[in-house]
Amino acid sequence: MFILIKHNELVSHPETLKFKIKFPSFASDEKASNQNVKEGYYSMFDFSTWSLMKRSLFGLNIISSSLILCASTLAYNYQGQVGKQALNQKISSLFDYVKHASSQAIWNFDVALLNTYAQQLIVDEDIVAVEFKDKSNKVISNAEKQPFAGFPSLERTVASPSKADDIIGSVTVYYSYESVDSALRKTLYTVIGASVFFQGLLSLAMFFFLGRASKRLEISVGMLKETATQARNSGSTLKDLSADLSKKGSTQAAAIEQTSSTLNELSSILSKTVESSEKAFQMATASYDFASKGQSENQGLQIAMAEISEGASKIQEIISVVEDIAFQTNILALNAAVEAARAGEQGKGFAVVADAVRTLAQKSTVAAKDISSLILESTNRVEKGKKLVESNLEIFEGILKSAQEVKTINQELLANTQEQSVGINQITKAMLEIDQVVSDSSQSTAETANHADTMAQQSEFLSEVVQNFENEIKGKVAA
Repeated sequence: MFILIKHNELVSHPETLKFKIKFPSFASDEKASNQNVKEGYYSMFDFSTWSLMKRSLFGLNIISSSLILCASTLAYNYQGQVGKQALNQKISSLFDYVKHASSQAIWNFDVALLNTYAQQLIVDEDIVAVEFKDKSNKVISNAEKQPFAGFPSLERTVASPSKADDIIGSVTVYYSYESVDSALRKTLYTVIGASVFFQGLLSLAMFFFLGRASKRLEISVGMLKETATQARNSGSTLKDLSADLSKKGSTQAAAIEQTSSTLNELSSILSKTVESSEKAFQMATASYDFASKGQSENQGLQIAMAEISEGASKIQEIISVVEDIAFQTNILALNAAVEAARAGEQGKGFAVVADAVRTLAQKSTVAAKDISSLILESTNRVEKGKKLVESNLEIFEGILKSAQEVKTINQELLANTQEQSVGINQITKAMLEIDQVVSDSSQSTAETANHADTMAQQSEFLSEVVQNFENEIKGKVAA
């Protein structure tokens, strides 16, 4: 019996294998022989009925099993080589000992001693048999556990105790790899057990993680199905809305035209308002400039009054000095008159001069007091003028502040009015664009209806795609 695979049909049905099974026949003619050929689809693994998680677990198990098998094979071969090398080294070490120990016994032809050596060697589980031979290759002594035919062996020559180049016999050791094979079998069983345990843990872990992922995918597919249904319903609703939009288009066009007319009137009014605001701003600016100039002049007057007051204070100080000098002069004149009176006739002339000086000092004192009174009066008037100037400055500051506020308000009003004018112009332009858009929208309504039909068809196609995706995740139900 043999199998014929059809590759072309395998490509069209990747989830199955189509083959012919030909049974042996002893018929003489070709017709009878062809009757034994049976053809059909035979599916060992119909993956289309498997869920995504089942296929993933199957693939991961195949991969992990292959890796474990390869690793186990490599480890088995490596340990076998290592065990055999160790056994060979062990046999070589025994040879070195036996050659020296048996040299004298072979030379003396001491069969009993050789038998003792042979019996001691076969006690080792790896050694099957031992033979001691003489120079003519005749067996002198031997010992065996079992028939040693077919077992690997090592042979070494034995030299004379006195001459190293004089060969007097040989030693042959037959050994077995049974201990190495036994250790390898134990290791293999251990590896197989660990692999099965690890494979089970891996399968459980993958079942858990893939189960969660598959559950999330199922939820996503459900949401996609719901979205496809909503899209189909939205297509129908969009078609109805397109018809309603076509009816409302003419009404919107009329309303937009009326709004545009109103905006034009409002734009004209705002233009006049802008002109008035500009004039008011200019007047407010002029008032602010006049108030600022008046404030500057009052500040100059205030400085001049302060300087006058300061000069009067200095003059008052000078007058005080003059009064003091006049007072001292008067005292000196009195003292001079007293001294002149004491001098008698000789001091009369000096007394006249002293009296004249005293009279002059008294007049200077009176004049200084009069000047001081005038300066004091002038100082009081300057202080009153200073207070009036300060009051005027406060008034001018209020006027200047009010003028600044009026100027700011007019400036903001002008800016707002200009912005409103620009905004109205933009709105007018936007309304014209909206009018154009509404016109275009009326033309696009019919196209929207056609697109709605297309959307409904695409929604049906999307539903089919989602169903196929769901079959991929959950597995198609076998017919």
